[in-house]
Amino acid sequence: MRLFGNGTSEGVSERRDDHLSDSKESRREESPSLGATPESQVPAKAKRRSISGLERVKILQDLDRLPRGERGAYLRQLGLYSGQVSGWRKKQLEGLSAKRGPKPKKAEVLEKRLFDLTRENRQLKSKLKRAELVNELQKKIAEALGDSPASPPEGDAEG
Repeated sequence: MRLFGNGTSEGVSERRDDHLSDSKESRREESPSLGATPESQVPAKAKRRSISGLERVKILQDLDRLPRGERGAYLRQLGLYSGQVSGWRKKQLEGLSAKRGPKPKKAEVLEKRLFDLTRENRQLKSKLKRAELVNELQKKIAEALGDSPASPPEGDAEG
């Protein structure tokens, strides 16, 4: 197809041009404008499915009642995987389902350890001070009685 200088094409009928322009206008009316975002049925961010503890217990009980061949169909019906269920059973057996909440932070653990060690250090220093006082007292008593701590007792001498 060749275009002439005035923008018209050779061999194209007026009817076809009208048909194309009508369809473009009708499409514009049906579709949203370029600036607006189209509404979608899918949420912007997918939300993870959560199953409560009571629901998990009920599912586990239902699975226990079912014969072995029907368990897979039941899980497919619920949209669950066998690995999820085995994880729930493991937690139930270990009794971990009740332990929830934030994990202790490493800094808190280190602070507690520092506190414990500082308290133990103070206690040991106090014991050492008492032991030194007892030792000094024993030396003074020995000097007062005339026993010298440097000489061995008379009965224990070998020779």
